Amino acid sequence: MRWTGLAAAGLAAGTLMGCGARPLPVGARTSHDSAGVEVVELGPPDTVHQQWRVDLSAPLLMLGGSGDGTELFGKRAPRSAVTLPDGRLIVAFDEAPYLGAFDSTGRLVSRFGQLGGGPGEFTREPTVLAYGDTIVAEVELGGLAMVTFFGPDLKVAQTYHISFPPTPASEPFPIGVTAKAEIVFRHEYVEDKPGVSRAPAEILVAPWGGGRAHQVVHFAGEERMALANPMIRNTFLIFGKKSAMTMSGERLLSGGNDGFAIDTHDLSGKLIRTLRVELPATPVTQQMKDGWVADQFIDTTAETGRLAHLSVETAQYAKELRAYEGFYPTTDGGIWIERARLRDGAPHVYWAFDSTGHFLAATSLPVELKPREIWRDRVMVSGVDADGVPMLAIYRLVPVVQR
Repeated sequence: MRWTGLAAAGLAAGTLMGCGARPLPVGARTSHDSAGVEVVELGPPDTVHQQWRVDLSAPLLMLGGSGDGTELFGKRAPRSAVTLPDGRLIVAFDEAPYLGAFDSTGRLVSRFGQLGGGPGEFTREPTVLAYGDTIVAEVELGGLAMVTFFGPDLKVAQTYHISFPPTPASEPFPIGVTAKAEIVFRHEYVEDKPGVSRAPAEILVAPWGGGRAHQVVHFAGEERMALANPMIRNTFLIFGKKSAMTMSGERLLSGGNDGFAIDTHDLSGKLIRTLRVELPATPVTQQMKDGWVADQFIDTTAETGRLAHLSVETAQYAKELRAYEGFYPTTDGGIWIERARLRDGAPHVYWAFDSTGHFLAATSLPVELKPREIWRDRVMVSGVDADGVPMLAIYRLVPVVQR
């Protein structure tokens, strides 16, 4: 393990496309739809001249890995991780009913929590969130969730249970904590019927102290049809599914297959704002063996040829695959958007936006790494190193100087 002077991280300073007097990104066009929702449209981002490089050669922090392994890692991969305002790092691990706390020198100071069902105990690996200097650990229990709040001293402050509305078998996943200490969950599931399925998604909010979580946003999910064509990489084409959902400050962010658009809802479920980003694209036509024609629009500014848009056209319909794979909120209210990849093994490519929706830069990570927490000048990632050993690290983000 090594640590080289990482500054403490505080709470988010703003929220992407928040309420009130909202500044607009430079060059944005704004209008309102028939329901009065503000629509902000941006031109294609300059992903060629605005880039960040993740400095993998000099980590600010490295836990695990083949060189600096700790007893907490071994073969266990990090499941989630957060930093507290005093600089401590709290990590949860796959298949481990405990949490690890590291101080500002990188020293392991505590392994807290254990297997069990009582206060401060976990029936399985928890997911960890931060609420100021308080640690929030959540575990699903099959239709229920147990939430434990640990104080700055790592002692149990509160434990309670949450129930969820009945839905097809799948587990809601916690994505944030509101200012009122309510836990916010993302929930995606499939509703099957003969020949066709739906893929609904919802955002749930659970009250402080326990009780039943209530739905604040629901995405019905269009039908998805099974395709027998082996040339199409995905077994299903999913139409209208919200493929990315997260929380930034007190705002809920979601995106689906309707082009490159981000919807912002408040915690009551009201749609506040839609941000639409024009994609730099070039059409490429490919003839499928069985007569299907696919128009692939490839992002020409990327080295890897990322898939930005795919429409499959027949006499019956023309639909889209998603333009991106996930959202990652930043500590200052912005967001990283993971672009959809055209092929397995390609790097993860991200577009970074600030809290107004202004494009900052494009950056990328090796396929084996994923972001866990993001600041303006650095990023925490987890995954495996070159030897396949689980690790968690923090790296600097370095602007790329174009020559």
